[in-house]
Amino acid sequence: MSIGNIIRTVLELAAIIFVLWGLFNEEKFVAFEERLFARIRRNRFKVIKGGNKAAFPSSDLQRKSV
Repeated sequence: MSIGNIIRTVLELAAIIFVLWGLFNEEKFVAFEERLFARIRRNRFKVIKGGNKAAFPSSDLQRKSV
C-alpha cells in the first residue's frame, strides 16, 4: 500500500465519521457551517474601516476636488 492510498483512506474515514457525527448532532453541525461561512465571507469581502491614509495624501485629494 502506497502512502497516497493510506492518506486517501484516512481522509475517506474522516469524511465518513464527520458525516455520521453531523447526522446525530445536526444543530451543532449547522452552527459550525454558519460560523465557517461567516468567516469565509468576512475574509473574502473585507471591509476597510478608515481606509489607508497613506494611499490618499490630503494634497492629492485637494487637487482633485478643485
